[in-house]
Amino acid sequence: MPADSTSWRQVFKGFYQQKPVPNRPNVDYAIPITDIPVDLTAQLLVIHTYSTNFKATWRWAGYLHLTERLSPAFDAATLKRISLPLNDTIKVEVKPSASSYSLRLDLKYWIINIGIEVWEYYGSNVSTYIESSLSELKAISNRIEEKVTDISDYGRL
Repeated sequence: MPADSTSWRQVFKGFYQQKPVPNRPNVDYAIPITDIPVDLTAQLLVIHTYSTNFKATWRWAGYLHLTERLSPAFDAATLKRISLPLNDTIKVEVKPSASSYSLRLDLKYWIINIGIEVWEYYGSNVSTYIESSLSELKAISNRIEEKVTDISDYGRL
């Protein structure tokens, strides 16, 4: 989350878990594809995932689909499919083509449980915010490159 947290609001927090298969010990159903019950309008989101039961090698949870319902007679159309990391936070930029959109969680079968938190940016100028975030990331990247150079030059006198 950026330092200016006054322009962000949490719009969803949920936890999903596999359900046991009846009469089959130690066998669980995968978490089904789930529509997250929130309509969004923001052009910038932050998504955070966390799991309490995972293997150390698991880095990926599945996909998050941004969907828009064009008509009640049709299924929702996918605007964007986002790769969803496990136990991580990502920023998602949404093109302003949709007036409002929803989220659909499509997890991999091995995910035993997962929590998801969604924040939206409701500040006045999204493009300025993105540009300043990119500038901050570039500055951090430059500092890391300088440190790597310092470390690799250490002892070469």
